Amino acid sequence: MGCMKGSIKEGNIKDAVLSVLQQQIILASTAKSFQKANEKTFMPVIEKLACETQILRKLIEKIKITKMALWENYHSGSISRESYQSDNRKLDEQAASYEAKAAELNEQVQKLQSEIGIEDTFIERFGGLAGINELTQDIVDEFVKAIYVYAYDRIEISFNYSDHYAKELARARAGV
Repeated sequence: MGCMKGSIKEGNIKDAVLSVLQQQIILASTAKSFQKANEKTFMPVIEKLACETQILRKLIEKIKITKMALWENYHSGSISRESYQSDNRKLDEQAASYEAKAAELNEQVQKLQSEIGIEDTFIERFGGLAGINELTQDIVDEFVKAIYVYAYDRIEISFNYSDHYAKELARARAGV
């Protein structure tokens, strides 16, 4: 790749960076709206799944108590060894089933929480720039990774939060 012939004014680069930053700020604001809408949609579902998980945990605790009582009955001679083993095996299978279901519900909760985008750095950082009209060195240092000048009419700006930008752009396009 050779050097660019000619020159470009610093003011033009600053204007381009500011313009692109302002677009990212708008996207962050839109993404925040999507995030809030998702939160309203998903939070009741998350709460329901968490409640179901809690019920399963209580059932598992009851099984543990039942198993201890079963052991005491066997140890005291109230039930036979075969009956103890059969009932104990059934309780173990039931507890394992509850554990698997609780793990599945937990996974669903985590997936929904990631869809909401809790703690999204992109939204937080760019949202804090709302209303900027001029570029400062601090803003450039925090948000701009690199600026590439290819020709008089082509500038490429690489941002520190570009992964978040791409994710939110995909969400906005998908209407999520």
